[in-house]
Amino acid sequence: MSHHSSLAKEARQSYLEGRYAESALVYRRAAAAALDIGDRAAWFGHTSWAASATKNLGDLPSALALFLAARQAEPEDAPQFEAWMARKDLIDITLATHPEVTRLESLFGDLRGYALTNHVCRGDIPYLEAEFRRMKGEWSAALNGCETAWREHDGSGYLKSKTAYTAAQCALQLGQRSVCADWIEAMSGCDQEFRTTPAIRSEMALKLAVAEGRDPHEVATKLRTYADAVVGIDEAVSVAALREVTARVHLLDSTNGDPAARRHPSRRELCRRCPRRYSVERRYGARVLLLDYRLACLRHAVGVPPVDDVYYTRFQRVPTHVVPSDAAVFARRLRKARAAAQWAMRYAEELDGMLRCNWRQQDVRARMTRIEQIAQAVGADAS
Repeated sequence: MSHHSSLAKEARQSYLEGRYAESALVYRRAAAAALDIGDRAAWFGHTSWAASATKNLGDLPSALALFLAARQAEPEDAPQFEAWMARKDLIDITLATHPEVTRLESLFGDLRGYALTNHVCRGDIPYLEAEFRRMKGEWSAALNGCETAWREHDGSGYLKSKTAYTAAQCALQLGQRSVCADWIEAMSGCDQEFRTTPAIRSEMALKLAVAEGRDPHEVATKLRTYADAVVGIDEAVSVAALREVTARVHLLDSTNGDPAARRHPSRRELCRRCPRRYSVERRYGARVLLLDYRLACLRHAVGVPPVDDVYYTRFQRVPTHVVPSDAAVFARRLRKARAAAQWAMRYAEELDGMLRCNWRQQDVRARMTRIEQIAQAVGADAS
């Protein structure tokens, strides 16, 4: 076995185990070794895998640079799987960083053109189209696309567990909780060699429990299971998702007390540094998380029980007239909640504009309505 091949084998094992920083480094060493002996096809393949590992780390600009370098010097005998991966991951990165519809349509056209003349992973295109639909808030169309991708999966390409994860998210957004549970179960039967599969399965099981309004102790147990599954995975998406869902779970537990208190676990999570947010979804999610935190603080100030603001299956119950125990504290929290709502709305408008949709703006407006319901009950002026 050549030196670059043995390095690539080592890098592949690190990739499977979720150690993406190590995998990217070793793949780049393998690419350099292949280039030293003039094997440009192997260089292209190793560089593409280094880019994929870098993408999983969340360093999207560096991943994009690696993919573009590989594409610009793509040899005629480039391995088909890696050539396909480079093209589809360019769509992945574009969706994550600047999902402008015209640009995405051009990239999809290039991907379909390549598929006409080469053997490709059949389930990849419907999966990517489903992700595009999901980001536009077209949950039913995205769920249908995931079903197509699942049926057409030929054992290569995107992981089947990843398709099931996207399908579970869409089902939850549609309120189809039994369908979500079916997709979570489907994850347990595939891709077990990847460390990330148990993590995303645990994440969705936790989110389903939150949406169903399960007992706080059961939700807390599922949170611990999810946190344990993420240990050892240096994937930016997993770290950011764990931070967000941990904060949300603790906001739902009234025994934690005032969310504004310094020792409140949700406040501590929000104070932690988040991984680099090149992803537009993570940026939007961070703003909405802050908004929901400010809304939780506002509820606590007037004795309104906590509710989940993401799936909102249990509505907040605000008395007709409320007298806060401390008017100054309430007024300050109301200002902060309104400011957080405006901050989230500005980004929602920007992102919805790129994707030609409006579901994020509707999402933020719904929270604004909840804020103003509390303000009206107290008799505060609308802003």
